[in-house]
Amino acid sequence: MKCPFCGSNRGYYQIERVHRALLFDFDGEPLGGSEDVTDYAGRRKQCIDCDKILPRKLFEEMME
Repeated sequence: MKCPFCGSNRGYYQIERVHRALLFDFDGEPLGGSEDVTDYAGRRKQCIDCDKILPRKLFEEMME
């Protein structure tokens, strides 16, 4: 499968925003962090090279 806009075959990405708590002791030394918690998970798929939003049809054909 290739990007219909730029012809790249590198793939696509989806946006996900997460947050985590950083833990410190009272001396300011790091103790680690909590697990990542997803705030937002996008459904749009975007080309790695040109960042354009890929059409859903592209993936519907792949699923058949």
